[in-house]
Amino acid sequence: MLCTKETVKENGLNIWSLPEAGCSSEVDIIAVQGLGSHPFYTWVKKIPRASTSKVKERSRLWPFPRTRGDGSEEGGQDEVMWLRDLLPSELKNARIATYSYPSDWKNRDIKTTLRQCSEQFLNDLLHSRGHNKERQRPLILIGHSLGGLVIQQALVIAVHGKNYSDICESVTGIIFLGAPFRGSELAVYGEWFAKATGRNTELLGILKKDNSHIYDVSRDFWASYEKRDIVCYYENKDVEYGPWKQPVVDAQSASIQGKRPIYMNTGHSGLNKFDGADDENYMRLLPEIQRMVKDASSAMASMQSTTVSTGSTIQKRRYWVVPFGRNKQFVGRKSILEDLLARIPPSVEENNCQRTAIEGLGGVGKTQIALEAAFQVRDMHPDCSIFWVPALDVTSFENAYRKIGQELEVKGIDEDKADIKLLVREALNNESAGRWLMIIDNADDIELFFSNASLSEYLPSSYKGSILFTTRDHKATIDLSSTSVPIERLERDESHELLEKSLHEYQLQNTEATTKLLNFLEDLPLAIKQASAFMAKEGISTTEYLEFCQSSESDVINLLSEDFKDLHRYQQTPNPVVKTFSISFERISKCDPLAADYLRFISFLSEKDIPLSLLPPAAKLEARKAIGTLKGYGFITEQEERNTYDIHRLVRLSMLNWLTNTGGLQEWATKVFQQLANVFPWSNYANKSIWIGYLPHVQNLTKFLKNATNLATKETLLFKLGISLIHLGRYKEAEDMLRKALKLGGEMQGELDPIKLELVHDLGRVLYQQGRNEEAEKTLREALELRQATGEMSHRTVRNMRDLANTLANQERFKESEIMFGQALELIKEMLGTKRPDNNHLDTRTASVDNNTALVFYEEAEGLYQQAHQTDESLGIGVIFLMHDFAQMIRVQGRNEEAEQIHRQLLPLLRTSLGSDHPLAIHAMVELGRSLYQQGKSKSKEAVELLYQALDLRQKVLGEAHPHTLNTMYHLGIALYKQGDSKEAVKILRQTLDLEQKVLGEAHPHTLYTMYCLGAALYKQDGSKEAVNIFRQTLDLQQKVLGEAHPDTLHTREWVNFILGNENTDTND
Repeated sequence: MLCTKETVKENGLNIWSLPEAGCSSEVDIIAVQGLGSHPFYTWVKKIPRASTSKVKERSRLWPFPRTRGDGSEEGGQDEVMWLRDLLPSELKNARIATYSYPSDWKNRDIKTTLRQCSEQFLNDLLHSRGHNKERQRPLILIGHSLGGLVIQQALVIAVHGKNYSDICESVTGIIFLGAPFRGSELAVYGEWFAKATGRNTELLGILKKDNSHIYDVSRDFWASYEKRDIVCYYENKDVEYGPWKQPVVDAQSASIQGKRPIYMNTGHSGLNKFDGADDENYMRLLPEIQRMVKDASSAMASMQSTTVSTGSTIQKRRYWVVPFGRNKQFVGRKSILEDLLARIPPSVEENNCQRTAIEGLGGVGKTQIALEAAFQVRDMHPDCSIFWVPALDVTSFENAYRKIGQELEVKGIDEDKADIKLLVREALNNESAGRWLMIIDNADDIELFFSNASLSEYLPSSYKGSILFTTRDHKATIDLSSTSVPIERLERDESHELLEKSLHEYQLQNTEATTKLLNFLEDLPLAIKQASAFMAKEGISTTEYLEFCQSSESDVINLLSEDFKDLHRYQQTPNPVVKTFSISFERISKCDPLAADYLRFISFLSEKDIPLSLLPPAAKLEARKAIGTLKGYGFITEQEERNTYDIHRLVRLSMLNWLTNTGGLQEWATKVFQQLANVFPWSNYANKSIWIGYLPHVQNLTKFLKNATNLATKETLLFKLGISLIHLGRYKEAEDMLRKALKLGGEMQGELDPIKLELVHDLGRVLYQQGRNEEAEKTLREALELRQATGEMSHRTVRNMRDLANTLANQERFKESEIMFGQALELIKEMLGTKRPDNNHLDTRTASVDNNTALVFYEEAEGLYQQAHQTDESLGIGVIFLMHDFAQMIRVQGRNEEAEQIHRQLLPLLRTSLGSDHPLAIHAMVELGRSLYQQGKSKSKEAVELLYQALDLRQKVLGEAHPHTLNTMYHLGIALYKQGDSKEAVKILRQTLDLEQKVLGEAHPHTLYTMYCLGAALYKQDGSKEAVNIFRQTLDLQQKVLGEAHPDTLHTREWVNFILGNENTDTND
C-alpha cells in the first residue's frame, strides 16, 4: 500500500511509488532522511501556486492527487515531493521509498545512536525484501546529510553479518546529498545548545568536525564498497548561523576520495528539495539516478560473477572468527600499523605463507595492535578471512581451532576422536579456503610449539594465507621463522589520549601531575589502562594517583595489583600489571634459570645504567644467553654506548612483589648485599670511574637493609657508600650511611667489629665538613682514643690527628691546633725511626711543639715526606696532607704571608706527586689564592687568575654542584670584590648563592656567608636597595640559625644599621 502525507510513518520505510501496471519491479530506490527531519516535509519544496504550471501539466499523468498547502486557491502554496511527484514518471520499473528514523535531537525522549539507526535500517530493509526475487533486486540508496552516514554505517555492519549478504551484493549505486563524512563546523554549536538545555547530544557529537568514529566508519566503508557506483553532491551556498556564515557541510567533508563530486546551487537544506522537473539542481541529480538504474542489473551480475561456488548455491563467503570487538579506546600506533598492513595481508606474497611477529614487553599492547590490524585487514581486503587463535596453552589453541573448523564446516570436526588441529590445518591449506590471515596471540611459550605438544606442526602454510604472532619472547620470533615488528612504549601524545578516553576533564586538570604520572608508568598501555580504571572507579585525579605512586614502593605494588575489567583481554588471564609480568617470570625460571637469577638480582638495583660487572659471576657464554633472554622479553634494554642495561620500572617492582609472594625476598636481598660488598671498591680519586657507576645501585639497595641478614656485610657496604658520598661532597647523606653502619656494628653481639674505629673517624670528618665543629671534635677524639687503646701507629692515626687539628682551628683554638699538628709530625718521625718512641705521643692535652715558625715546620715536614715517600707511600701522602692543612691553619689565623710562602712551595710538590688535577692540588691553589687576596688589592689580580684556574679544574673534576666547587666560586667572588671589580663579583656571587641554596640549603653557614658578601658587593657597586634587602634576609636567617648574639649576626646588623643610617642622612641633606 502506498504511503500518503497523512499516513507517513515517523519510523521505518514509506513506499511512495510502485511500477506502473504491467511493469515488473526491476530496482528499489530508497532515500534516507537527515538529522531531525520530518518524514514527509524533508523531501518537499513549497512553491507559490502561480509558479506551478509545469507541475500541474504533469499532474494529469500522475496517479496521485496533488497536495495543496494552506491558504486560498489564489495565494497559497503547492508542495512538491519529488520522490512522489517527479521521479516515478522517469523510472516506471522502480519501487521508490523513503526511510525515516528517530533523530530529533530536540526531543529529550530520543536517545538513539548512529549505530542503532543503522541497524534498524538494515532490519527494515531485510524485512521489506523478504522474497527471493526481492533479495536479488538491485538497490540504489540516496542519503541526505546524516542519512548518508546512516547508509554508510549500515553497509559496514552488513559486511560482517551473514543475514545481510544479499543486501551487500544488491547495492549497486549510492547517492550522497551533503553527507558530512568529515563532520560539520556548525555541529559544535548545536551540541552546546543541546547540552545547555538537557537534550540528547549523541547524534550531534557524531557530526562534529573530524570525529574519529566517522573517520573509522568511512575508512571501513571505502574498504568494502570502493568499486560501487557512488556520487557525492555538495552545497555551494552558505548558511547564516548567528554571526557565522558558512556551509553546513563543506565540499571537502561531503566528498569521498576517488568518487565524483557534483555541486548544487543551493544551501544544505535544499539538496533534497526541488520545485519541478526543470529545477536546475534536480536536472543535475536525475541523470545520475537514471544511469544507476540503467546499469543496476549488469553491475549486480558483475558482482555475482565473483562469488565462489559451494555445492548447489552461488555465494561469496568470508570468515571472521575473532573473539573481541573493535577496541574503541585503541590509540596511536600509526606507523606500526602501516608496517603491519604492508606485511600481513596474504596478497603481499603470492607464493608463500608469510609469518610476522609483533614482539614486546608484556602489557605494551601487542594484542590490541593485532586486533586493530585484524579489523583493518578485514576492511581493506574484503576477500580475506580472519582467524584468531590464543596460544595461552594447548587447550586454548585447540578450542580456537575447533571454532574455526566449525565455521568452515570442516567434515568430521565435531567427532569425538577427531584430530581437530590436523583437520583445520588441511582445510586452510586447501585453495578453496581462499585468502586468510591467522593471528596467533600470546605465542610466548616456545615449548608449546616445539616440544611434546608440537603445535608448530599444525600451523597452516597455504600460499593464500598469512600468520601474525604476538609474543613477549624475541627467541620465539626467531624459532617461528617470523619477521619481527618490535613494539615499544606509547608516544607521549598517545599516552595522553589513552588517559583522556577513560577519564573526565576534571581528573586531568593538573597537566604537570599527568605528565609525571605517565613518566612513572613509562607510557606502558596496560599500566595506563589499569591506572585510569582505578581513577575512574574511585573518582580521583591524576594528582591524587601520582601521590600514591610516590608514597612508597609497597603502595605502588598494591596499585599495580588492583584488578580491573577489560573486554579486549582474555577472561582467564590476569589484567593487573604485576600479575601479567609474573607469568613471564615463571616461564623464564623454568627455561633459563640464570636469566631468572639475574632478574631477581637486578630488581634490587637502580633502574638505569646497570653495569654487567655488578651481576653475580657466571661463564661468559651463559651470561650472554641470560642477558639475551631478558632483552628478548623486553625486561631490560641495553645502552650500547655505555655498555650498561636499564630495567623497566614496572618490571622491577613486579619482580620484587613476586619475590615477596614466593618467599624469596630475604634470600635475594642478602645475596645482592654480599655481591655488592665484594665488587664495590673503597673509593678514592683514582678509581672514581668505577665506583661512581656503582653508586646509585648501592644506594637503591639500602632500601632493603631490613630484608638482608648478614650484619657485617651490610656494615661494610654502608661504610664504603659513606666514603663515596664524602668524596662527592654529599655530607648529610654520608653521615646517614655512617651512622647506620655504626648501628649495625653495635648489633653484632660477641663479635669484634674491625671497622668501628674508621667509621667513628670518618663520621667525625663528615661532621667537620658540615661545620658542626663541637660534634666533630668529640667524635674525632673518640676515634683517636680508640687508636691509642689499640696502640695503632699508622698513616690513619696521622690523618685522625690532622682532622682533629683542623676542627680545632675551625673553632679558632689555634694553639691547640698547632700542638696537634706538631704531635702528628712527631708521630711521623717516630714511625720513620728518627725519634725515640714516646708512650705519650697521642696525649693531645700535654704534648707540645717547639716554637718553630710555620716555614720551619713546613721544611721539616717536607724532609719527612721525602723519607716517607721511599718507604711507605700512604704515609708519604699523609705527610703532604699534613703540610697542606697546617698551611691552611696558618692562613685561618690571618698569617697570610707565611701561608702564601708555604703554599707556593707546596703546590709544585703536590702537582708532581699527585697530579695537577688531584683534588688536593686544586685545593692548594684555592688556599694560595685566598692568602693572596687577603693581603690586599696588590695581590688580588694574581689571586683572581689562580682562582679562575682552580674553578675550571674543580668543575671538571668534581662537578659544578660539589661543595668544594661552590667554595671556589665564593672565593673568586671575594677576590674580584677585593680587586675592585664589583660588577663581576656580583655576577659570580649570585651564581654561587643560587647553587648553594639548591645544594646546601638557604640556612647553611656557607650560604649565609655568600649572601652577606653579595650584599656587600651590591652596596659597593651602586648602593642599591637590593643590597639592603639581601642584608636583611641574611640577618633574618642568621638570627634563626646562629642566634642573636653570634658575631656574624652582630656584624650583619651593623651593616644594616650603617646603610640605613646613610640613607637617612642623604634624605635629611
